[in-house]
Amino acid sequence: MLQNILGALAQLLDAASEMILAMSYGFAAFPTALAFLVGTVGMLAFGQVNPVSIQAESIITAGTLGKDRQERLSIVLLSGAVMAVLGCFGILGRLVALIGEQILAGMMAGVGILLVRAGVDFIKADAVAGGISAVSGVLVYLLTQNLIYTVCACVLLSTAAWNVVQAKKRRKSPGAGPQTIDTSHEKPERLRLKLSPRVLKGVLAMCTLQIGSNIAYATATGVLAGRPANVDWVTIYCGLGNTVSAFWGGSPVGTIISATAAATDPALCAAVFMAVMAVILLARIIPKIIRYIPSQAMAGLTFVVGVFLLFPDNAKTAFGANPLVASATILLSATVDPFVGMAAGVLLRYLLG
Repeated sequence: MLQNILGALAQLLDAASEMILAMSYGFAAFPTALAFLVGTVGMLAFGQVNPVSIQAESIITAGTLGKDRQERLSIVLLSGAVMAVLGCFGILGRLVALIGEQILAGMMAGVGILLVRAGVDFIKADAVAGGISAVSGVLVYLLTQNLIYTVCACVLLSTAAWNVVQAKKRRKSPGAGPQTIDTSHEKPERLRLKLSPRVLKGVLAMCTLQIGSNIAYATATGVLAGRPANVDWVTIYCGLGNTVSAFWGGSPVGTIISATAAATDPALCAAVFMAVMAVILLARIIPKIIRYIPSQAMAGLTFVVGVFLLFPDNAKTAFGANPLVASATILLSATVDPFVGMAAGVLLRYLLG
C-alpha cells in the first residue's frame, strides 16, 4: 500500500512541476485534464499499466519547433492524430522493423542528451532550485535505484530550498515577487489549426520522438511492472489524449518511465495518478501553486532519465550495429531534432549498404 501511495505521489509531483514547464511555453493546464481522462479510460480499457503524463521531451520539442502558441498546439494536435492512427492499424511494429532497432535506439540516446541539456538550462535559470534538484535526484537514484524516491526527493527538496530563498528575498526587497507565468489561456479555447512548413516539420519530429518514446518508455514501464506493454494500444490512447488536449489549448502528454510501475499494484496506482491529476487540473490548482513550485524542480528527473535510463542502454544498442550511423543519429537527434537524427541514420545506413 505504501508503494502505491508513494508511486502515485511521485508521479503527481513530477506532473505538477512539468505542467508548470508546459505553461511557460503557452500550454494551458485546465484542458490538459482531458488528456488524463482519456488516458485513464484508455489504459483501463486496454488492460495496460502505462499511464500518460506530461512529458518534458515532448514539451521541449513542440515548444522549440513552434514559434508561437498556435504553431505549438497545431504540432501537438496533428502528431497526436497521426500517432492514434498508427496505433489503430498496428503500424508501430512495422515502422520499428523498417527503421531498425539500432537507429531508434540512437534517436532515444539523442533525446537523453536533450534532457541533460534541459537540466543544465534549468540550473542556469535558477541555481538553487535546479542545482539542488539535480544533485539530490542523482544521489537518491544512485543510492536507491528507485524512481519513486528520486522524484519525491528532487522535487520536494528543491522546492523547499527555493521557497526559503524566495522568502528571504521578499524580506530584503518587499517588491520582489515570485515567478510569474502567463495564465491568460486557462479558459479552454478552440485551436485554429495552422499549417506551415515549420509546423509539418514539428509534426514529423514529434511523431518520431513519440514512436521512439512509446516503444522505449512503454516497454521499460512494462518490464518494471512485470506486465508486457502493447505499444500500439498505448499509442492509441496517448495519441487521442494529445489530440483532445491540444484542440482546447492543453499540453502534450506522452508515455513515461513511470514511478507507478514500482508499486505493488501498478495498474491501480497509474489509474489513481491520472484520475487525481485530472481533478487537480480541473480544479485549477496548478495556476494557484505556481508561485510555490519552481519549474526547475524537475532538473533532477531530467538528469536521471537522460543519464541513467535513456542514454546508456540506447547508445550501447545503437553503437552495436554501426558506430558511424549511431554517431550521426545520436548527435543530430540531440543538436537538431529527433526526426532529422532518425532520417539521417536511415539514409546513412542505406548509403553504407
